[in-house]
Amino acid sequence: MNVEWVNLHPGTVTHPGMWDDTFLRELLDGGFGPVPDGRVAVIPGRYHTEDVDEVSRLVADADLVVVTADEANEFPLDDLVFDGPIWVQTLRPGRYRRPVTAFPLGYPPDTRAWITDGGFPPPVPTVPAWFAGQNTHARRAAMVEALRDDPSVTMQLTEGFTQGLDRRVYLERMQACVVALCPGGPETQDTFRLWEALAAGAIPVADASTPQRVDDGYWLALCYNAPFPVVHDWHITPQIHALVEGWPHTGNMIQAWWLRWRREWARRLTDTLPTIIPDLEDLVTVLIPTSPIPTHPDTGMIETTVESVRDRLPTADLRIMVDGVRPEQWHNAETYQEYTRRLLWLAANRWYNATVTVHETHMHQAGMTRHELATVATPLLLFVEHDTPLMGDWPFPQLLPPLLDGYTADVIRANHDWRIHPEHEYLLADSAPTLIEGLPFRRTRQWSQRPHLARVDRYREWLDTYFTPGERFMIEDRMHSVLQRFQWSRFKVWMWTPGGNQQRSYHLDGRGGGTKW
Repeated sequence: MNVEWVNLHPGTVTHPGMWDDTFLRELLDGGFGPVPDGRVAVIPGRYHTEDVDEVSRLVADADLVVVTADEANEFPLDDLVFDGPIWVQTLRPGRYRRPVTAFPLGYPPDTRAWITDGGFPPPVPTVPAWFAGQNTHARRAAMVEALRDDPSVTMQLTEGFTQGLDRRVYLERMQACVVALCPGGPETQDTFRLWEALAAGAIPVADASTPQRVDDGYWLALCYNAPFPVVHDWHITPQIHALVEGWPHTGNMIQAWWLRWRREWARRLTDTLPTIIPDLEDLVTVLIPTSPIPTHPDTGMIETTVESVRDRLPTADLRIMVDGVRPEQWHNAETYQEYTRRLLWLAANRWYNATVTVHETHMHQAGMTRHELATVATPLLLFVEHDTPLMGDWPFPQLLPPLLDGYTADVIRANHDWRIHPEHEYLLADSAPTLIEGLPFRRTRQWSQRPHLARVDRYREWLDTYFTPGERFMIEDRMHSVLQRFQWSRFKVWMWTPGGNQQRSYHLDGRGGGTKW
């Protein structure tokens, strides 16, 4: 990524390096997912209000312009000579005549490092609701007045910006609260505090208004589907109590949204910049379903599985599908919620390009996969159950082309045994392997949900054809019989049969020998 940090006043402006730059820098560095090459020009708008002509000259060849550090939108963006896309931080709705995209303020540069250094598993919050900051304008005064007598709210009022708690102590206390109160600043509803809260795993409560503007739609324009509360009136004691009472589920749903939302910015950046030829692994989305098992809240099993995938596909889009709790397993709900909370922390802070979809009701494999495939943009998927880590070599440069060509294969199965089991030989059509891309394959009419590669378009088709909407079912339990009713050419499933030991995954037995629901 070629980033031009436009700064015509280096003697007085620290750019890059402002707090406002952190989220953008992480995005441009590929921190939220792979991004293509391109030229991005970043302008600290507040400091260049008189320089629009010179800035126009400097950004003329950019693919994207981003205006930052301009809380009041003072930069005369309508006068900028630039025909490409423009993103604007703390964008006031209706401020500019030209089309622009709202961009988030983000958190200070040390935030994620302190959160990660705090260790895993993340601490369990002990404070219901918390605020530390200045009481400097009418909206903050209204919040303090409305909540000062609420025993569930802890407030630490400070003398000025960054004049309160030490940064590490501040973030530790942010992690220690369920709800983080995030009143806006004097010019914008956006604050560093809100994004710090999301990074720390807290539930932010955002302000709908500023002292100058009453609910101008700021949050709707920036993140229209955000699940965190946006308040008009700070008399919110019942709402705080409901969020605390519903924790950790309330927090988990917001963290899952946060992971997807920041990942969406990487996709948006890719769509904005010139098209490039993707790496082979960028053509694969990894789907990992997970559900309640006796070892929860321990995450060791899925950590092993994810790490086995990352060893072989370091940057592929990795999506973890968290099922809702079925009635028969309701006794596991509490440990499962804590497992989900820890899982979200890992996806946010340890695993690259990983998102988590948390389902509030029981969906089972078929339902969760149908839901996830609605937003998958890659042509291929790799399906890996949460207790089936990959092992051995996976030569993706040779495994993927037969699926990509559109006619050779729809599914490529990897064996979970060291050989073709004798009882399954009758389901294989060939007595000898066929060499494709230099690898040996045999046609099979046996479906297995153990790790396999498949075409996304065909998977969608099969889920629509053989599973009714809303049906809660294991994919393997249905597709195993479907394959045996039709000719092989209808599904084109191949078994990859490498020489020697064929085993390419193993089973950690998440159910621990218990019931298969």
